[in-house]
Amino acid sequence: SEKSILISPSLWEGVDLKDDLSRFQIIFKVPFGYLGDKSVEVRKKIDNEWYIIDALNKLIQGVGRSVRSPDDYAITIIFDKNFGILLSQYNEHFPKWFLESKFVKVIPRAGISRETWLKEKILECIGTMRTHHEKITIEEFFGQ
Repeated sequence: SEKSILISPSLWEGVDLKDDLSRFQIIFKVPFGYLGDKSVEVRKKIDNEWYIIDALNKLIQGVGRSVRSPDDYAITIIFDKNFGILLSQYNEHFPKWFLESKFVKVIPRAGISRETWLKEKILECIGTMRTHHEKITIEEFFGQ
């Protein structure tokens, strides 16, 4: 099949990208509700934890767009530094499958470009995935 890229600011639900439809996704920000929306602002003032749990639920749904079954897999990179804080402080709100995933802390080394660093992280994740799914190779992933 032809390779393609799907870009969306809000791909949190209603999309089924199972199996080879999605093997890689990037999430730039934890999807916190827009505080300019009066209803979100009021709910947050009443219950700040609702605001955080709502964002976590959307994030889990977003990651789940690419991982649709126990045999499915995908690399997900989350660039938001708040993710690590949320993962440690709200651990009990994440499903078991999410917590059993491999997490790689994002700290670029000095002196390398972001592009080089990102390629290294992707290759590191592919190496981990290969131990679980023998059919993945770096060449296949990058289409070489």
